[in-house]
Amino acid sequence: MLSLCVWSVALCLPSVPQTSLQFHGVYCGSRWAAPFTLQNRTAGRAVVRFCLLDHQEFSVETSRGGRPAWPEGDQAPHTYSVEMEGHEAVGCSLIFCPKEVAAHDFVLPTTLNGISAPSPPPSLVPKTLSASSRHIITPRTCSVSVATPCCRVQATVLRPPLDVSPSSVHFELQPSALKLDPQVLQLRNVSQEEVSWRFEITAAGLEDPEEQFGVSPLSGKLDPGQSVCVSVTFSPGPLAPGRLTFSTELLLFLFEEKIQPFRRLRLSAALLLPSVTFRPLRVLLPPVPLDTPARATVCLLPSGFSRGPSLRIQVEKVDLKDGSQLEPFSVLLPHGGAVPASGLVEPFICVVTFCSPSPLACTSLITFLDQENRSFQLQVCAVTDNCLLTLWPHVALCRSDPHDPPKSELLNPPNPSL
Repeated sequence: MLSLCVWSVALCLPSVPQTSLQFHGVYCGSRWAAPFTLQNRTAGRAVVRFCLLDHQEFSVETSRGGRPAWPEGDQAPHTYSVEMEGHEAVGCSLIFCPKEVAAHDFVLPTTLNGISAPSPPPSLVPKTLSASSRHIITPRTCSVSVATPCCRVQATVLRPPLDVSPSSVHFELQPSALKLDPQVLQLRNVSQEEVSWRFEITAAGLEDPEEQFGVSPLSGKLDPGQSVCVSVTFSPGPLAPGRLTFSTELLLFLFEEKIQPFRRLRLSAALLLPSVTFRPLRVLLPPVPLDTPARATVCLLPSGFSRGPSLRIQVEKVDLKDGSQLEPFSVLLPHGGAVPASGLVEPFICVVTFCSPSPLACTSLITFLDQENRSFQLQVCAVTDNCLLTLWPHVALCRSDPHDPPKSELLNPPNPSL
C-alpha cells in the first residue's frame, strides 16, 4: 500500500465566520491590530511567510513570547515569517499603521516555504531484477498540493479629528530635585464635529504607573476648532536601588472606543546621576628625567549636577624600592575646585603634574570628590629614570649643539620646565 501525507496550515479567525480581516474607520497615524490564528494541522514543521511589499503600512506580529514574526532583512523587505512546530497554533496580529487617507482591499499574500511531503523509507527491493520482479508494481506518481492560508484584508483610513502634540513626554530627574515642573500636551479639534476624548495610562514596565505619571484632565469634549492643554506630571516616589529609567504608554481614546486607541503617547523619565567624564579617558605621560616635571591637560565634563560641584583631589601614594612612599602626582584645579555654572555645559580644565626624584614607573588613580563624597577616578601612567635615551631630548632643549653634551650634564642633567 502506498500512502501519501499532505501537509496543511490553516488560518483560523476567532469569532469571524468568513476568512477576512477588516479595519473599518482607522484614523491616520493610529495603530490598529486585527488578531488571527495560524494552526499547523500536521506533525511536521511549517514556515508561513507574509509578503507585504505592496502593502507597507501593514505588518505581522505574534503573541507568543520570545518567538515573534521576524522580517527577513534587505533581501526580502516587508516579508514576515512565522515558524511553527507540528500541531502548533500561533496567535498572530495584522498591524495596520496608515499614514494617509486611503482604502485597501486585497488578499493577504501568504506562502508556505520549505514544506514538502515526508520522504519514504529506503526500498528493500534489490536493484538486480529477479524472477519475482514481475510481481513488483511501480506506483504511479501523484501530485501533492499544499494548502496555503488565504485571507482577505479590507481597510478604510479616515482623516484624524484631533491634532495631538507632542507625541512623547520625557522627564529628567536630578537626585536632589524634590519636584519636577509639569509638561503640556495640546489637543486640538480639527474636524467639523464635537469630539470626546479620554486618556488611560498603561501599566507596562511600571509597578504603579498612576502614582508615578499623572495626567490632568483625563477626559473631555472639544468643539470644532477648540483646543485644550493637558498637564503631565511625574512623581517617582521612593526609588528602587538601581532604578534609573521609567517608561509607559499613555493611550488616547476617542468617542466610545475602548479597545483600539487613537494615539499611543510615550511617557518616560530618567534619573540623572551626577557624573564626570574625562577627556582623555586615561593620561599617558612621556618619560622624563629625574626631578623633571611632566604635565598634561585634562578636560572635565560634569553632568547630572543640579548646580556647579565643588571638587577636591585625592592622589595615591607610591611605594619606592627603599620602602619609602611618595606622592608623585599633583593636580591643579582652577577656581579652587569650584566648577562654575558654565562648566556644566563647557569643559572644565585641570593640569596633572608628575615628578619624582627616584626612578619610577607607575600607574595610579587620581580621585575627584564632590561635596557629597561621590568619587570620579582618572587613571594616569608615568615614567621617570636616568636613562640616556630619556635624558637626551631634555639636554637637547638646553644646548644649541646637543650632539656632544658634556659628561657632567649627562650625570647631572638640568631641570627644565616643560
